[in-house]
Amino acid sequence: MIRIYFLYLILFFGFLCSYAQDNDSLVYKEFYYSNGKKSSEGLLKNGKPDGYWKNYYENGSLKSEGNRKDYLLDSLWIFYDENGNLLSKISYKESKKNGKKIDYNNDKIIEENYKDDIKDGIEKVYYKNGKLKKQMFYSKGKIDSLSLEYSENGLINTISNYDKGKLITIEYINRIDRNGLKQGIWKTFYTGIITKTECKYNDDKLNGYLKEYSIDGQILKIEKYENGNLIKNVEEIETPESEIKYYKTGIVKQRGFYRSNMKDGIWVNYDSLGDIEATSIYKKDILLEKGITDKAGLKQGTWEEYYETGDLKGKGNYVNGEKDGKWLYLFKNGNVNQEGEYANGRCIGLWKWYYENGKELRTETFKNGLEEGIMTDYGIDGQIITKGKYEEGMKQGEWFLKVGDYKEEGVYVDNEKDGIWKHYYESGKLSFIGEYMYGEPFGKHTYYYENGNVMEEGTYKNGKKNGIWKLFTEEGILLITIEFQDDMEIKIDNKIIK
Repeated sequence: MIRIYFLYLILFFGFLCSYAQDNDSLVYKEFYYSNGKKSSEGLLKNGKPDGYWKNYYENGSLKSEGNRKDYLLDSLWIFYDENGNLLSKISYKESKKNGKKIDYNNDKIIEENYKDDIKDGIEKVYYKNGKLKKQMFYSKGKIDSLSLEYSENGLINTISNYDKGKLITIEYINRIDRNGLKQGIWKTFYTGIITKTECKYNDDKLNGYLKEYSIDGQILKIEKYENGNLIKNVEEIETPESEIKYYKTGIVKQRGFYRSNMKDGIWVNYDSLGDIEATSIYKKDILLEKGITDKAGLKQGTWEEYYETGDLKGKGNYVNGEKDGKWLYLFKNGNVNQEGEYANGRCIGLWKWYYENGKELRTETFKNGLEEGIMTDYGIDGQIITKGKYEEGMKQGEWFLKVGDYKEEGVYVDNEKDGIWKHYYESGKLSFIGEYMYGEPFGKHTYYYENGNVMEEGTYKNGKKNGIWKLFTEEGILLITIEFQDDMEIKIDNKIIK
């Protein structure tokens, strides 16, 4: 009897193992559209897609192909349009974009890098001919650091600097107008973006200063042009003449520079032992700053700054060339302009700004040079006109702003408007309501007359006007309808714009 019992157990476990093996095995499967065309083909594991798969359009052309691992998208997937043209290549891990993503558009190729579905690393955009069009860097989904744009002939034409998604500076260079004439600032570079030459054009003619730099940033040559003609004997680019005075002992008493017979730049006075006792900075014989520097030329101790009129502009302390401790800035009339504290050249703690009549204009706090905490702006009448919170230099949370005769309120996320924003007339009545996402207008936006009637309404998609927008009279009568496509007007009152 016991033998029979064990025999049943062996047979039962054998069945389970066999069932499990069959259930884990990969089975090839095809799926079809209602028209009989194949929609997809690949392997199923436990009834779910796994392994290599292909998907098709209804016309039979390949739509996508790639591998799945443990049912999730894995490694390289390739996507095509209905005509068989390559659309994109995307690397996946556990169904999240990881690694390179390449999009192929009609006029450009975009190469991005991702980490767990978040854009991270260098992004490059290429012209159709394969030449680089744009290069930028992303960190944790936000554009950061240096961004460069190139013309089709390979010249850098835009230089942008970002900090955690926030545009800090942008410079347009090396531009040609529709007539093929050079306009604005033009630059050439050593490797990277180390400037070699810099000049300005107006209708293809040099205007202003042509500067040539060494690779370490020192100016090698300056010339001035007007309408393409070189101007000689320019006062402001004259080579400064140095002056040195000595004690009878031969020790230097004073040294500095003259330009056009006027004190210009740094002047240093020494005591009889050769130690620095005072340093002054001049521009065209006008004293701008005074204090003391060390032998390395770094500002130390108490310094004063002056307006060109000679009135005191600011006063505070330096440590090793950086502002440190309390600083006070003044208007020409002697009233306080702003006051606060530095540490290693960066603003820290509470800072206050004032109107020239002495009334408070702004209060905000800093941490390591970045805004941190509540910032409040006041009008000349003492009323709050702006109030909100900063975190690590970026606007966060609820903000209130009063602009002219209306006010607005809403939420910031990482310095960008996000969610519902509202504007109000001075009477308190609603003048606008709309939604934002990552700083871009999104969804329905509605503007109102002060009597409550709708003035204008429509929708945004990807930050641009799309679909029907309606404009009304103050009495509520429909005035005009405009249909938009990516900010372009395509129809007015249902009539196509040619």
